[in-house]
Order: sequence, then C-alpha cells, then structure tokens
Amino acid sequence: MQVRIDADRAIGQLKSMASGNIPNVTPATPVDCSSALRWADGDRSLLAEITETFVEDCPQRMKELELAVWEGNSNLIRQVAHSLKGMVSCFGADQAKALTQEMEYLGRSGQVSEAAALLPRMVHELSHVLEHLKKIDWQIVS
Repeated sequence: MQVRIDADRAIGQLKSMASGNIPNVTPATPVDCSSALRWADGDRSLLAEITETFVEDCPQRMKELELAVWEGNSNLIRQVAHSLKGMVSCFGADQAKALTQEMEYLGRSGQVSEAAALLPRMVHELSHVLEHLKKIDWQIVS
C-alpha cells in the first residue's frame, strides 16, 4: 500500500500543532469494520477477543506513553507507540495507526519535545477508537 503525503499540508499542520492548535481530524467512525473483518479472515470471535484485550490494555499503554514522554524516555516512547500501533492496525483505525507510527518515529529519533506535542492528539484519537470499539458487537457488524 502506497501512501501519498501532501508535504505542504503536512508542514502546515505540524506548524499549527507546534503552536498549540490541534486540528480535529478524527473521522466519525475511527474503525473500519470491513477492514478489520478482512484482517481476521472473517473470524468474528477473534475480533471480539482482540477488542476485549485492546479495551483492557490501551488505557494502561496510554498512561505508560504519557509517563515516558514526561520522563523524556525516548526508548520507552518508541516501544509503547510500537505496541499501540500493532494494536490499532487490526481494526483498520488508519488515523490512530498513523499517529502511533509518527510517535514511534519520534521516540526512535529521540525527538521527545515533538512527541510531547503529538501526545494530546494521539491520546484523543486512541480514546475515540476505544469508545467506538466498546460499542461494536462483532457478531452482528457487517
């Protein structure tokens, strides 16, 4: 899968975020159920189990990430973001995946202040995914 990035738009958003403006880019539905079903080869029980695990684990991971940013621990930022990226990938949560991927990169490259700037937006998006997943019944979703 190729991703095209509009560099001017991305730079503008980064500058906006750096000045404290967090754009509302959260889609109405942060989870792509069709994509998740394809990922699980149609195994609805598997998706229900993964959802349950995500709902239980994600809040703790977000706390770990906040602490890692607060402590300036770039290695832990990378590790937790990588874990979160894997968790959201199976749900087709593209926005959350992109943010966790960016956070992972920032941790890997030691850019803690940039990670701190990204954190509120990422936490917001992951919270949106969490709330959406809590409402999904994988046995009836199409």
